Amino acid sequence: MTIDTERLRELAAELGFWPATTDEADIERHRQHNKNADHWLARHHRFDHLRQEHELRRQRQNTEAG
Repeated sequence: MTIDTERLRELAAELGFWPATTDEADIERHRQHNKNADHWLARHHRFDHLRQEHELRRQRQNTEAG
């Protein structure tokens, strides 16, 4: 089995971490988990520090992509 490092880089940029696999079912599960995390991070003050880190990471990704 060969490792598609370019695909892993793309997924890492999208997900915010390097996934252990490029299997599409696993990636979709990670996407759903990220949506759930975004939902809850936006709704509770005790997660403010995580939300701020997440927003900064997204801003950096947008800047690098743009």
